Amino acid sequence: MLKTIFGATIRQARQYPRYFFIDILGMAVGLCFFIISAQYVCFEYSFNDNVPDAKTIARVDITYKVPGHAPIESGILSFAALPFLRADFPFLAASTLDRPVSVLLEAGNRRFSRTIEQTDSEFFKTIPLPLEQGDPAHALDRPDGIVLSDRLAKAIFGKSDVLGRSIIVMEEGVKVALTVTGVLSTPTVATTIDPEAVMIIPQWVREKSYAFTRWRSSIGSIYVRFRGPSDMALAQSQTSSFLSRRASGPDSGNDDRNLGVHPEKTSLLTFVPLSETHFHDIVVEDKSDGADRGVVDSLGLTGIFVLILAIGNSVNLSTARSALRAREVAIRKTLGATRSALFMQFMGESILQALISAVLALSFFELVSPFISSMVGVKLNVDYEHTILILLISAVATGIAAGVYPALVLSAYRPAIIFSSAALPSGGRLEGKVRKVLILVQFSIASVIAICTLVVNKQANFIRTSDQGYTAKGLLVSPQIPASDANVQHQLLDAVRAIPGVTAATLSVLEPNVSTVSYFDAKTARGENIHVLTDVISRGYDVVYLPHLLAGRWFDNFHGQDNSQGWDGLLASPGPYNIIINSRTVSAAGFASPAAAIGQSLTIGSTRLYIIGVEDDMRFVSPHEKVRPLVVLQSRQNIPAAVITIRFAGVASRDMQERLKTVWNRLIPDAEGNFETVADRTSEFYMNGQRQGKLAIAGSIMTFVIAGIGLYGLASLSSVQRRHEIGIRKALGARVGDIIILMLRGFLFPVSLACMIACPFAWSLMRAWLSTFSQRIALSPAYFLVVIGLTLGFAALIVIGQTLRLARMESARALRRP
Repeated sequence: MLKTIFGATIRQARQYPRYFFIDILGMAVGLCFFIISAQYVCFEYSFNDNVPDAKTIARVDITYKVPGHAPIESGILSFAALPFLRADFPFLAASTLDRPVSVLLEAGNRRFSRTIEQTDSEFFKTIPLPLEQGDPAHALDRPDGIVLSDRLAKAIFGKSDVLGRSIIVMEEGVKVALTVTGVLSTPTVATTIDPEAVMIIPQWVREKSYAFTRWRSSIGSIYVRFRGPSDMALAQSQTSSFLSRRASGPDSGNDDRNLGVHPEKTSLLTFVPLSETHFHDIVVEDKSDGADRGVVDSLGLTGIFVLILAIGNSVNLSTARSALRAREVAIRKTLGATRSALFMQFMGESILQALISAVLALSFFELVSPFISSMVGVKLNVDYEHTILILLISAVATGIAAGVYPALVLSAYRPAIIFSSAALPSGGRLEGKVRKVLILVQFSIASVIAICTLVVNKQANFIRTSDQGYTAKGLLVSPQIPASDANVQHQLLDAVRAIPGVTAATLSVLEPNVSTVSYFDAKTARGENIHVLTDVISRGYDVVYLPHLLAGRWFDNFHGQDNSQGWDGLLASPGPYNIIINSRTVSAAGFASPAAAIGQSLTIGSTRLYIIGVEDDMRFVSPHEKVRPLVVLQSRQNIPAAVITIRFAGVASRDMQERLKTVWNRLIPDAEGNFETVADRTSEFYMNGQRQGKLAIAGSIMTFVIAGIGLYGLASLSSVQRRHEIGIRKALGARVGDIIILMLRGFLFPVSLACMIACPFAWSLMRAWLSTFSQRIALSPAYFLVVIGLTLGFAALIVIGQTLRLARMESARALRRP
């Protein structure tokens, strides 16, 4: 039987090379894209697989529930909760805190600016990251210990064997000498926790920061490790009573040591498993690197659909080609072959062709994987031990799926009918309907994917280029100034303003891709509390960011109340101060319009704040996040955790960055002053969407390539099978255009019907997906019409290309051809 299968396959390749190659090529393209999409989906789902028992480790998130508004979930919360969690949840195996902080590292004469993690001695007991050197159980036992990543150790010391080496960490001008006690292994899979370095939080930070004592202050994340998954569910059921017991207190406004009288009604603690954070972070306010599980799953389904299209191609081509093998079947049956033997032969041929396609697919993948990797930002590696096995199974399954129906058709031919017929069998009405149904399915899937791809990329382009409420072009943003002294801050600010090419400069706490946030509960005149984000700025902010003022005026130097004491003033002084709010605060506070808010007041504790202006919402956060109610204060005093933002003109961006860095290093030599463009700071907002959009484009192209290959083969076979009919029509006076229209009508009807079926499916899918964005495009009919037009044009070109030569042939010649 094997000899017969191999012989028949070789004979088919020789007799009908065009159709054989088309069949093999379509299957190979389908299998290749299936591998690519499977690799990408595996990458997205593999996050944190390097962490043992990731399902029992959780990040503690807090959700603020404001009446009448969507809840706000944050992965950053107060460290004041940690000792209470340890005391009230005895089934915790370990718990820790994580404070990301920008520091300057110094070893000898080498200096590096990095963001590292500050924590406590329980870090590696809670999150057991593997260490290349050192003992994770004791690496952070000593307060002057630091654990470096393998890449940072090599960057600083030139090697990873660095245990016992000394390094200086500088934060906010404070220098601390530390000893390397461990080196983290390079992650073998993608991870959401991949620190450059880990050290114990310095005592001076604990004493200075409110986040260790006040529930409304936050600077980092809390992670806990449970003894088992069931304990996590038990802990989740007790969070409301925990907040009521530990976070409640008098609603005293300025004193943010508690969350109010009934914190269980306004806040919710959630334990998010580490294994789920990569997908969950898409809805978390201060996490910008989350992935949309729906999009990832859709890309995986696209790979499956592409493979289904390839199978449909093979079925279509095999059944259409069956007429060419009719006499072979008749002779084999006359010589004693049974239907079951013929069925097994044709199934074997289909599987063998699928295996040949698999080899070709693997070759294609090796050729295109570097390009795909650079395009989507994910390295696609073939683990031959597993991938070839999966590819082999997929190829055999594909061969079986593609071969069943053609084998049944071919093995059912009757010799007497074949030999008595003057012409080859056409396949009958049933086979014709099957082929049209397969064309319908193929182009329906291709059209759905194409519409979704167009919408996904239009949305990605929209959020990348849409108005963010400020003018991003011409801005450069500094890292946090490592000094809270007002004299140092303003000395640096004045020096920056004096640089040629700088047109304006300002200090602020919030910046594009915010690194520091502070919330307060503000009370409206009606007595309602709204959770507001606060920003403290210096003069010149309006000239730098060019915000859109909707009503009122900006801060000036002629009104004393325009200058506050910043956050310290809110906590220590009754004011009154003037503030500017954003458009979101207008609706949250219940004001009828921006103009109606002017002159109204908000109260934070005992501090009265009068609204003098309303600006349009400025988006410093991910497009998946909603812009939050914002209160802006101006201060001439020190601004903790401030950054400098400058507007420049007439100078190349790179040259301006060098000038700014020179001035920064002269005035603040203990910190590296790398100014970034807004595009650089916010690039991570769009990274996932861009690479998913590119992969979706590749998938859309593949679906049309495969559908086009199948349509090309069918049109070619149809033109051959109908050459006598076409010759007769031409003899009776049919013109070339009539022949082409006849062929187009037969093929474009199922393609047109496929487009109509695809539209409602694509509309439903994209409507649900767009609802996850706070800024989104309208689902215009133009997207559907463009895809329908391109699909019909694509199909028409394929059919015309195969029909035109035969339609131009002389009728006598067409009738004479065997």
